[in-house]
Amino acid sequence: MKFGKRYSNITVFMAMLHGVIIGIAAIAVVGIIFVGAEGKRTVDKIENEIPASGPAEDKENGTPADLKGESLSLYAKQHGAFTTSASAATFIAADTSLSTAAIIHSNGQYFVWSAVGLSEAEIEGILEADTYKKEFSVSPASCDLIHTTNLWEVLEADDIAKIKQLTSTNDDEKAKELAQHIDTITAFTNDLKVIRLHLLSKYANTSDCVKISF
Repeated sequence: MKFGKRYSNITVFMAMLHGVIIGIAAIAVVGIIFVGAEGKRTVDKIENEIPASGPAEDKENGTPADLKGESLSLYAKQHGAFTTSASAATFIAADTSLSTAAIIHSNGQYFVWSAVGLSEAEIEGILEADTYKKEFSVSPASCDLIHTTNLWEVLEADDIAKIKQLTSTNDDEKAKELAQHIDTITAFTNDLKVIRLHLLSKYANTSDCVKISF
């Protein structure tokens, strides 16, 4: 049996064109969905990388980024340098004039200091025979922000009243700890050079709060 021609060329062409249009539309829809998903992932990534508040923290040692690298230049009255803490302690015990001196450990040595000043003149004015000025700097090591900031303000203070005010106006636990150390030191001296010295001895030697560099 012989069948006649059912469809004209125009009908076939229109069917093919219709199929092409549907294919293009489907690809466009898939593309829009893909771009939308990528955009959402990008936004989520950016939001995760932006800190919610406050300075970024140095993950290596817990120091806030805005304090990392900040240093304070100071000057010490040095009496000697020793290879062991025992020999430094023996040196202090043998000299009654060193009753308020302290041992500072840095770079594998134990230094005997009796004063820490903010300027060269502050130390040069009290130098004696067999003593000399030692320039150094301190920088934050592993303290949290409020604690380190308070310690820096105390080290830079040029009046005993300022120190007591700084430690009495903050209820943070670390600030209270700092205030207790200051109370202990000021019980035997009001000399700012000695106060700075013993705070450095505490926070550099035992608490690893500050790093001393020469």
